[in-house]
Amino acid sequence: MKLRTVCALCASSALTVAAIAAPGASAQTMYECASTAAGATFNDAHCKETKAGGSGFQHVTVAEKTAKSVSITNNTTGTGTSILRLKSVQGMMNTLEIQAAKVTGSFTLENLSAGLEMWSAGKGKLTLESVTVAVPSGNNCTIQGSGGVEGVLPTKELFLTNRGLTNEWDLQEVPGAETNTLLEFRIEKCNNGELNGNYTVNGTVKSKTQGTTMVYEHGVITKQATLSENSKVAGLEGSPTPKFSVSGNGIALT
Repeated sequence: MKLRTVCALCASSALTVAAIAAPGASAQTMYECASTAAGATFNDAHCKETKAGGSGFQHVTVAEKTAKSVSITNNTTGTGTSILRLKSVQGMMNTLEIQAAKVTGSFTLENLSAGLEMWSAGKGKLTLESVTVAVPSGNNCTIQGSGGVEGVLPTKELFLTNRGLTNEWDLQEVPGAETNTLLEFRIEKCNNGELNGNYTVNGTVKSKTQGTTMVYEHGVITKQATLSENSKVAGLEGSPTPKFSVSGNGIALT
């Protein structure tokens, strides 16, 4: 009888371990990087630089199934910003690169779970502002998004999740959408007429996380070939930061 009990416990433990290690399983959710007067585990507001004790910053648990208003910006520290760059090669032209000096976004995210799997997910939109055609340079191009305002490119409604991932966010169009379109814009008045026309950005794009920062690496994204601009492989480069709208504290995955 005792042997059967031991064996049953062994089998149960094996199943638990297998479930935790199952491919695609995620056990990360969003935490708030908040300041603390004592017991700090990080030295900075992005929860990147570790430390032991004293004042500083620490991860604070966010309750499950509690929708949180989240803002996303390309602000770094102080007045610094991280320019967001979208690059692709169109036809016989050199690289086409558009740059957004300002990025703003509004999402609603929540922590979720199913069995042993945990993740964060939600919907929202980004707006790229002060956008210019940087490459090829000197073409005097104008660019506008679906709203018809020069230099302003609003995205479609987007879905942000880390389900099945580790220290990564996946940005895509909301599930069930048929076109999987993230962004549409038009380039006009270029000296090089081949640049003029409508552009559509499709697919899904992953960012690594460094503390509260989302890091998009052009080379990694183009190698994954999950993002396209007018059916040509595209890459994204930049470091936006998601923050809880109420507190202004950054969001980390752990």
